[in-house]
Amino acid sequence: MSATIEEMIYRHIDKTPGKLAISSMNGDLTYLQLGKIIKKAAAFMQSIGIQKGDRILLSAVPIKEYFAFYFGLHLIGGICVPVAINAKQDLVDHMIECT
Repeated sequence: MSATIEEMIYRHIDKTPGKLAISSMNGDLTYLQLGKIIKKAAAFMQSIGIQKGDRILLSAVPIKEYFAFYFGLHLIGGICVPVAINAKQDLVDHMIECT
């Protein structure tokens, strides 16, 4: 039986809410904390009109907020297009044209 990564995160929330889920440059998150910020990020993105199937460029920085928006976007059916923080502008422009 396969599950999405978001489903696996929510299983961990039910079984081990206090267990470390993410360790990032700006702090750690338990599964419970991660679940809360994923839902908050998802709600925010929906409130600004992001919908299922939308492709969103997201700066790939190892911070808590990146993971919140990455998984939150998946939760609402969006498609994350990670972009390296040091990507050259011509590459970013090309990625924008392709999305």
